[in-house]
Amino acid sequence: VGSYPISEQVRHMPLLVERKVTIYSSTCRVAIQVRSKLSNKGDLGDFTIAVSVPEHCDSDTVEVLRGEGSYDDLKRTIRWNMKELPRGESFMVSAQAQLWSPLSRQEQKLVRFPVLVRCSSSKDQISSVEFRATEAENHPASVTFYGTKSFRLLHRLP
Repeated sequence: VGSYPISEQVRHMPLLVERKVTIYSSTCRVAIQVRSKLSNKGDLGDFTIAVSVPEHCDSDTVEVLRGEGSYDDLKRTIRWNMKELPRGESFMVSAQAQLWSPLSRQEQKLVRFPVLVRCSSSKDQISSVEFRATEAENHPASVTFYGTKSFRLLHRLP
């Protein structure tokens, strides 16, 4: 008799994502830092960071300040691609835009740049599967497993 439960719950996130939005006068700036955890077994690859530019910002003034990103005016998103992020390493990207009009302190708190991070790994896994074999009367039980570890992660900051 054999059984196996599969867990889709993430046991540990392989990365940390932080976002900081600052507004000074009529300029709005966003900075995103991504760090690969030291507890990862391997590097993270196929990195993409996508940031939506809020409606408070003039899309004609969007400027990438850090990292090799590109702005898509139709989608109002800034996108950075990176081939690989080594285990334990971090990197930062940033951009800025002019506001359509000055905002009160209360309105400034509502300005968000939603962030979407996508990456993959072939050395780590973020879910699990467990196999159990129970001997049935006079019939030996064995399990043979051939598998690979990998994941493709999509992480979002609203």
